[in-house]
Amino acid sequence: MNVEGDDLVVHFNVHFDPRWLRVQTSDLFSVLSNEIILEEPMYLANLTIDPNSIDVKESSAALTTQQPLSSTTAVTSSPPTTVQPVPRRCGPVQLEYCNKLLYNTTSYPNKLGHKNLQEVMDNVIAFRPGFLSYPSVY
Repeated sequence: MNVEGDDLVVHFNVHFDPRWLRVQTSDLFSVLSNEIILEEPMYLANLTIDPNSIDVKESSAALTTQQPLSSTTAVTSSPPTTVQPVPRRCGPVQLEYCNKLLYNTTSYPNKLGHKNLQEVMDNVIAFRPGFLSYPSVY
């Protein structure tokens, strides 16, 4: 960002991973142009932007230097087996620290892998000093 005369010039570098999303420069130009001509823009409110000042350029340098996600190969001698997840069971929230939450049920095993309340309590002990210091964190 720099100031040229009385105008403020802002440069953005936007990176998209083509493995997840294909984006063309014309798409970005269209999105930006449509946003700045709106009477009440969603993202660029309270700014005066000259639509003719938008310049979108593609840089493919980063694309050619990226390594693939995985370059290893695996050889298996037996077919893979699928492990069935343990059925989750719902129950009341029993952890005292969480009893102020708006919901009052939970399930085990939970997303952190706790299989029961005791495992939760064993794990929470490590974080207890932070909870006590910041009571509104829950």
